[in-house]
Formats: sequence, C-alpha cells, structure tokens
Amino acid sequence: EVYERVLDRIARSKEFEIIEFRSKKQLKPYIIPILGLMNDTFAEIYGFVPLNDKEKTDFAARYLPILDPKFIKAVMNNGDVIGFAIGMPDLSEGIKACRGRLIPFGILRVLREAKRTRKLIMMLGGVKKDFRGKGIDVLMGVKILQDAINSRMETIDSHLVLEDNLRMRGEYERIGCRVVKKFRIYQKELE
Repeated sequence: EVYERVLDRIARSKEFEIIEFRSKKQLKPYIIPILGLMNDTFAEIYGFVPLNDKEKTDFAARYLPILDPKFIKAVMNNGDVIGFAIGMPDLSEGIKACRGRLIPFGILRVLREAKRTRKLIMMLGGVKKDFRGKGIDVLMGVKILQDAINSRMETIDSHLVLEDNLRMRGEYERIGCRVVKKFRIYQKELE
C-alpha cells in the first residue's frame, strides 16, 4: 500500500526515469557510470575501497558475462545515473555441481544452473545522497520484484547489509524480510 503510493507519486512527477535493460549490449554503456556511483554511495561504508578507472573497466569485463540484464535497474535524472540495483541468479548450485572447477566445462554447468535457479541474490544497490528518501529504491525494488516473479524466482536474498544501516534494514523489515545470518567485525589495536 505504501509502495503503491510512492510509485504513483514518482510516476506523476516525471523527474526520474528508470532504465530496464533487456540485453548486455544495452547495459554496457551504463556499467562504468554505475560503478562510479557505487564509489560515491559506498564511501561511508566500513572497509569500502573506491575503484579506480582501471578497476572499473576490469570489473565490467569480468562480471558482464554472468549478469542477467533484466535484474539490473538504473534510475536517471537529467541524464545522470542517480540510483542502481544489481541482482543476479544464484550461481552456488552450479559451482557446487562442478566442484569449483570452472575449466574446461564447469563454466557451462554454472551458466546452465543460473538459468534453472529459483533464487535471486541482490548484490549491490545505491542511490545518490541528494536523492535518498524520494522513493527511488522503491521504484527499482518493485521493478526487480516484477522481473523476479516473471522469471519464476521463489526467493530473493540480500547481500550483506551492515547492522547499523538502519534505513536499509527498515526497508527490509517493512516488506517482511527476516535476518538469517549476522556477521560482525571486531577490531583491536595492536601495539
């Protein structure tokens, strides 16, 4: 109910445009701007190290072949990427089946299992600081959820969310998600 109102408000405003990708060719020009936005939005996260230009290019080349474009969303405002969400089918069953050996034929098994899986993993997402709280995350989330349902996904897992990221945790709790694992990092000064 709350999300429907947010979606209606965003649709009426015409301020934001959501880009839904259907092919890797269509996605390719957006990868570097998305990774640039990731550097900006993740800067405050503990342990995050920004990517330089070479690393962005390497990341794009490495991950583009295994990403499914329909689970990637970008939101534009005046020609700039201001939000992104990246999900991908769970590859773990394929990796287990080939016992971690991707060469020579293991990669084919991983890709086949990626098409069969009923589990989507939300890997990354972020919204530019100036545009947070305007429903952009809701817009991307609903679009990914619709594509997940159309792809017969049964489960959506989130990647790691920091315990002190109250906004993100609040969003997940509002839609009925539950915490199944907790990771903590402890720090001690060495003399």
